[in-house]
Amino acid sequence: MGHKINRMPMFQRSHLGINRTFQVPKVFRDLTVRENIEVAARATGLPLAQVEPILQDIGLLELASRQAGSLTVNQQKLLDLGRALATKPKLLLVDEIGAGLSPAELHVIADLLQKLSARGIAMIVVEHLLDFLNRITERVIVLGAGRMLFEGPLSAASRDPEVIAAFIGAA
Repeated sequence: MGHKINRMPMFQRSHLGINRTFQVPKVFRDLTVRENIEVAARATGLPLAQVEPILQDIGLLELASRQAGSLTVNQQKLLDLGRALATKPKLLLVDEIGAGLSPAELHVIADLLQKLSARGIAMIVVEHLLDFLNRITERVIVLGAGRMLFEGPLSAASRDPEVIAAFIGAA
C-alpha cells in the first residue's frame, strides 16, 4: 500500500496483482492461443495446468492450437484478457474491450466480466458503450478534462448537468 507504480515495469505490477487489457489487443501473433496464455503463466508462476481452465473461461479452448494472428478481433480481445488472467490479478484494468464488437460479442464479454468480478477480481473498466457498461456495473465514475465529474449509477450520470455539458455541450 502507498507505493507509486506509474514508473514500474509491467512485469513488476503483475507480481503485485495488477494487470490490464488493451483496446487494441497485443497478442503474440506467431504463437498459438495456448502458448500466449502459457507465456503469462510462466512469467508469474501459474501452474500450466491452470491454462486450460482459463482457455475454457474465455471461450477459446477449441482454438487453443490455432495461431493467435489468425483470430478475429473479438477472439484476440478474449485472448488478451486470458493472458491477463494467467497472471492471477487482484485488480484488472480493462481498456475499451467493447470497441468494435457486435452486440452478441458484447454480451459474451459482459457475462465473462461479471463472472470474473464474482470471483473477486476487482476491475476498472474504461468504456464508452453505455449499454455495455450498464450490464457490467452498478457504479460509474465519469472523467472529463482530467477531473472527476460524476460518481454514482450510470442512469444518474446521463442526467447530470455537468456530464451533459462536458460530453454533449451546453445548451
